Amino acid sequence: MWKNKVENLKNVKKTKFVMPLALILLAAFTRLIPHPGNFTPIIAIALFGASKFRGSKLLTFSIPLIAMLITDIFLNKIMMGAWSLTYPGVAYNYMALFGVIALGMMIFKNNKKFLRKTSTSIVGGNLLFFLISNFGVFMTFSLYPASPQGLLAAYVAGLPFLLNQLAATIVWSGVLFGSDALINKYASREEAAIA
Repeated sequence: MWKNKVENLKNVKKTKFVMPLALILLAAFTRLIPHPGNFTPIIAIALFGASKFRGSKLLTFSIPLIAMLITDIFLNKIMMGAWSLTYPGVAYNYMALFGVIALGMMIFKNNKKFLRKTSTSIVGGNLLFFLISNFGVFMTFSLYPASPQGLLAAYVAGLPFLLNQLAATIVWSGVLFGSDALINKYASREEAAIA
């Protein structure tokens, strides 16, 4: 009987780790289905990962970055016909995601004022990603003059994408954090029943 309780507790703890990982992978692969421009879960994944895996910097950074890497490779195959990671501005997009994860780690150091922290991270994460990725568009494409006015034009042209990304982050944060809360509620009941 004692052995069964220990085994069941191990399964519950494994569920608390595996389920957030599964949610991230599932959300990441939704990037491959048709959607409005920039209406993707990538910022929500970065923030959710920063919240869930904050005990391990390796997991916090690697899981969202790997999720983006894998889906980028598939997107390049779908859109350009080649299995490739390279596209103009790729380095800026990964730097932006890295920055969002770092921001999420700073915001989610503990669970106090979680709702306020989630709201702050959604807005801050999107603004950070927008600023870095659109700077990348300005630097890597010849769409805009190499001047302060050109940089401003790049940011103005990116505003509709910012709004879509912000909306997507709100929706996907609700899905990821909400699903996780339900899973944890169930797992906590299981732990209480086992003990």
